[in-house]
Amino acid sequence: MDKIRFMVVSGFLGAGKTTTMIALAEYMDRNIGKTAIIANDLGANLVDTSLTQTSGCTVAEIGNDCICYQMDNTVDQIRRLRDKEGATFVMSDIPGCGVGALDHVYHTLHDDNADEFTLSPFMVMVDPERLRMIMPEHADINLPEELVYLLKLQLEEADLIVLGPGSLYTSVIPNLLVSGIREAIHESDAVKVYVMNLMTQSGETAGYTAVDHVRALFDHGGEGLFDYTLVNDLPIPPEAQAEYLREGAVPIAVDEDALSALGVSVRYAPVALWEKALVRHNSAALAEALRTLYREASPTRIYG
Repeated sequence: MDKIRFMVVSGFLGAGKTTTMIALAEYMDRNIGKTAIIANDLGANLVDTSLTQTSGCTVAEIGNDCICYQMDNTVDQIRRLRDKEGATFVMSDIPGCGVGALDHVYHTLHDDNADEFTLSPFMVMVDPERLRMIMPEHADINLPEELVYLLKLQLEEADLIVLGPGSLYTSVIPNLLVSGIREAIHESDAVKVYVMNLMTQSGETAGYTAVDHVRALFDHGGEGLFDYTLVNDLPIPPEAQAEYLREGAVPIAVDEDALSALGVSVRYAPVALWEKALVRHNSAALAEALRTLYREASPTRIYG
């Protein structure tokens, strides 16, 4: 019998764990194989479970406590989803910060069930900008010490930290302005990569090269914030660029030597997608490119 793949998704309240698992499950169902979700819902009204079930995804619920502390039940649920639902990939969220998930969940499964399960990278979702918006002091982007501590623990457990893609100054850099984020990223042993934008942006990065993007991130996040940048190498046809050119936007030029001088290695992958006048990243190709980079760049892990 083939092994079933299992992954844990953690993150702060409101970071988008449930939404992300639903979107990933829907994509996996369509393109790869049967995917199921374990909703580890501790809410009084089982909000996350209800949301997941209404999406049409295959769902099992584990309540009353974190899956970290009921591993026998968790293993039984994974097996049931495999045997009864035909799932080849199962995801579970962990409520709260998910601190200790590697020890309690991943190491336990690896030690006791390595013949049944293949462990996918532990995922931690962080949306510091949304977190900032719900803080009591709306204009204060300095997080309480307790939250910074939890965030650091989450990033310490991360295997891959991805910055971008997104507008440089209005999407990516604001995350680095939250107190503790920069330090946590620097202290993490994860593989760190910045996904380079496809095109310059009128009014924000007009005339910017890849080096300019990296320098701006280093200016705000510190030198050596990341070690890799993932760059599209799929030529964007002139007809797809036409609307952008009218606004002065062009594909971002890459100078590998200049980036290397900054300590950043360039990885290329065909990750662009265009529909009429819209150029954007192909999410499936980008995910595969990040997985490939991770496999090549990461130190030895306990899972495949």
